Amino acid sequence: DETVRWFSMLRHPILSSIAMDTMVSEIIQNAHKGRDGNEEFYPLHIYSAHDSTLIGLMCALRLEQPSQWPEYASALKIEIFEVECEEENNSSGFKRIRRYCRFSLNDTILSCTVGGASSEAVCLDELSSVLYSCRNGIEV
Repeated sequence: DETVRWFSMLRHPILSSIAMDTMVSEIIQNAHKGRDGNEEFYPLHIYSAHDSTLIGLMCALRLEQPSQWPEYASALKIEIFEVECEEENNSSGFKRIRRYCRFSLNDTILSCTVGGASSEAVCLDELSSVLYSCRNGIEV
């Protein structure tokens, strides 16, 4: 099966980093923007790419393999949402806000394996850390 072959080739963290580094870095940087209110923030980013690029991107982001090859006009959606962390309140009363990513291909949620466990949402800081480590040749 073509999907299995592509995923098996691009699953290796270093290979997927080499293939998708520039695009993944831009996506992650855009996801972090606007966090402190000092940067200009755009709530929507649209990229256009081939189906094989979607496969590479899914591998680089450590997403589960879809059941079939992405069809023509497929959409990989990356949603960023914020969650207030109650347990991380400090003495000043400010709540820590964490950003999370949720991924879907053609409206089907894809689990992410960053952090070891498969999850429908992953902390943006954790995702960034893992991808940055792979970028520098440290396999996580």
